[in-house]
Amino acid sequence: MIRSKAAIEAGGVLYGKTAKDKMGPAHKILTYSFWFYNKGGALLKKHKRTLKGKIENPATPIDPIEIPYLHNIKKQK
Repeated sequence: MIRSKAAIEAGGVLYGKTAKDKMGPAHKILTYSFWFYNKGGALLKKHKRTLKGKIENPATPIDPIEIPYLHNIKKQK
């Protein structure tokens, strides 16, 4: 015996808009605010990195052993 199958139907509603479309103009406000937030954080990190680099790697490194003798060299000149 062959049973009859039910007809195949597609259900649901096709929705063409995204969350950005639903938000409207608020989408741009959020996008730009996140952009400024990220750029501000990047600038602060860069500033901290450069300060840390200057402390850890000075342009003219001084050997700690030579420090007591530096004042004598300046007097001789």
